[in-house]
Amino acid sequence: MNKHSLIVIISSIVIIGVVGNSVWNIYAVEQLQLSGKDGIFRYYEGMVGQDKIITCNPLFLTTSFNQLYITVFFEGKVKGIFSIDGTSIPPKSSQILDA
Repeated sequence: MNKHSLIVIISSIVIIGVVGNSVWNIYAVEQLQLSGKDGIFRYYEGMVGQDKIITCNPLFLTTSFNQLYITVFFEGKVKGIFSIDGTSIPPKSSQILDA
């Protein structure tokens, strides 16, 4: 095998790994489970920053995200935006995050 073939194979593996990781995180963030301290998730308390959110990763691989935004609409108007700063959540575990 010549060096050009080796370079193409290695770069293909790296590209597939990066794309695969991105696709996994898109899927994994959708699977996150959110709840409040008492087991109830309240959008209003999250929007005004008065609550901590328990985030659970039920999947078997680590989930990472840069920022998580939830926009609350009522009668077609934006009533608030809930955001969480990025983090990595280990598999089958939960973390307490600031809203």
